[in-house]
Amino acid sequence: MENKTGKYFKYVIGEIVLVVIGILIALQINTWNENRNTYNLSKTHLKNIKKDLAADTITFRSGIKRLQNSLSIHESLFNGDIFNKLTVDSILKSIDISFHSVRIYKINNSTFSKLTNSGFLESKFFSNIFLDINDYYTREYNTWLEYLEWDKETKNRVFGPETFKEWYDNVDFIDLEKNTKLETVTNKKKEYSHIIKEYIKSSRFRNYAWNSHKEMKVILERMKYQKRIASEMIEKINAELRK
Repeated sequence: MENKTGKYFKYVIGEIVLVVIGILIALQINTWNENRNTYNLSKTHLKNIKKDLAADTITFRSGIKRLQNSLSIHESLFNGDIFNKLTVDSILKSIDISFHSVRIYKINNSTFSKLTNSGFLESKFFSNIFLDINDYYTREYNTWLEYLEWDKETKNRVFGPETFKEWYDNVDFIDLEKNTKLETVTNKKKEYSHIIKEYIKSSRFRNYAWNSHKEMKVILERMKYQKRIASEMIEKINAELRK
């Protein structure tokens, strides 16, 4: 009986050990599968963020080109010899083209917003690069929004009534709109064109334009910086994905 009892306990203990080992193996496999899924999901998110960053570089490249062109047009407006040869229509067109807002150049944070809402930025994989990404979409993103807001305020000043004060004071837009006689309209336009051109040559308007010109240079430098750090972030992500 003692031998049978001993054998029975050994059998039970063996079964328990096998069950425990089986459970441990199952847990290990489950953990391994979860880690693999999380790792693959992290890679997917990194690739999506990289696409957003690539879109940012394209956006800023376009903005840089446009701002550089605008600054070139400004130079012709501030050059007296060139300015005096321009027609009023071409002057107004140049002003309209060059003194524009840059609010259309926004950072694409769609993927980051989704990850923030889901809490995935706490992923244990690629933790360092996700910290860098978090920094880019908080500090850099918010700073760029401040630049856009500042640019919006300055452009409102350039095109506001106070900037074109003498134009607004001397041009009767309602009369011009209602008058149907071609000859009268033509004469009015000539008269107003003279007023506009003289005012654009005035120190008041030139000072407004010059200030906007300098502010645009500041925006341009910031835009170059935004494009550079977006490109650097792409390189960091590529390096992580290659590991």
